[in-house]
Amino acid sequence: MAGVTRQNRQPLRNGDDSVSVTLPDPGPPNLEFEQPADRAHLERPAAALAERGFLAQVADSGADARRLVFERIPAGAEVHIALSAPG
Repeated sequence: MAGVTRQNRQPLRNGDDSVSVTLPDPGPPNLEFEQPADRAHLERPAAALAERGFLAQVADSGADARRLVFERIPAGAEVHIALSAPG
C-alpha cells in the first residue's frame, strides 16, 4: 500500500500483520462522466497519436469500435489481456 510503512516488522495485536486505512467518502459520482465524449473531443488526440506513428481511429459506436479492433487481429491470433494470476 503506497505511503504506509512499518519500521519494525513485529506482528501487530493478535499476530495480525495487516494495516487498515479508512478512506474518505468520495461523494456522489459525477454523472457528466457517464456521457460518451463527442467526436470533436476525440479527433484531436487521435490526430496527435497518428502524428507519432500510432494507428488511431475514432469509432461511431461501441459496435463500430469492436469491429475496428477485430479487423486488426489476424485470424487464429491469441490475445493476451495482461491479467495477473495469483501465485
